Amino acid sequence: MKIEKTYLEDTHQLELIVETEQDVFDKAKHVAMREISKNVKIPGFRPGKAPYNRVAQYVGEDRIIDKALESFLDEIYPKVIEEIEETPYGPGQLEEVKSLEPPTLEFIVPLEPEVTLGDYRSIRIPFEASEVSEEDIHKAVEELQTQHTSVEEIEGPAEENNIVDTKITGRVIDADLDDEEALIMVNQPLPVLIKSEDEDDSKEWPFPGLSRQLLGVSPGDSLELVHEYPDEEKIAEDIRGKAVLYTVDVEKIRSRVLPELTDEFIQSVTDFETKEELLASIQDELEENAQRKDKNKYIDKIFDAILECSTVKFPIEMVKD
Repeated sequence: MKIEKTYLEDTHQLELIVETEQDVFDKAKHVAMREISKNVKIPGFRPGKAPYNRVAQYVGEDRIIDKALESFLDEIYPKVIEEIEETPYGPGQLEEVKSLEPPTLEFIVPLEPEVTLGDYRSIRIPFEASEVSEEDIHKAVEELQTQHTSVEEIEGPAEENNIVDTKITGRVIDADLDDEEALIMVNQPLPVLIKSEDEDDSKEWPFPGLSRQLLGVSPGDSLELVHEYPDEEKIAEDIRGKAVLYTVDVEKIRSRVLPELTDEFIQSVTDFETKEELLASIQDELEENAQRKDKNKYIDKIFDAILECSTVKFPIEMVKD
């Protein structure tokens, strides 16, 4: 067996041109011919008894060769891998049958990943520790309070973070009054949370910016708001590129009320007795989380620095896996 090796640097693979003994492949062809002839009725011969030329004439030699290659490859590929003395990452692939006389095959074999470390001992990265601020503790406390928020109905006027319960009717402007399809919605109940000025309102429905147009309203108020929709595919076809008049009737206004941070509240929602115990626990937990994040971030920086000064080679099959 003759093997010509070519290292493919871009893909970290070996290209192998393998030339094998003719008699080995001829033997595989005869074995394949006998297997085929057992399942094919050839006039004048019992199953499996017809000679090679007669079977080849009857079923076509290409069929014999295809079946012979299956067993032939199973037999020679392990020998090829053993002879090249390389460690494949996974199974090789037959790229081409270059010749049948003599049998010459081209294989592509993925290689195990290789890592060549650079001068990692010289890497010096300072460890940066985060500090837990009073603001961090305040946010954690506020989150706890928010989880137990109550809602109270108020008279108004509506402010940021209030919930305005409305009924909305929408009609396409310039449409015929008797055109029912021009009605986008009729008395659609819709609770609207009024967002702060710096919050993202792009996902508000039925149009962005609705909530802040309700600032200052009171129960019983009615507003007429016009919104022009862009001519874009993401917009529903019935309102795309059109102006819609929305009539917004305000039914009631609700305010979210945060519970006071009293010992009684703390005892009802946590395992602590006092505000001091809760704050100390929150600080400890935030510090533990910060230390864990700092450590992980530090390790990531070290690995990034090692990778930057090292060479890593891997086959494309590894990415697919």
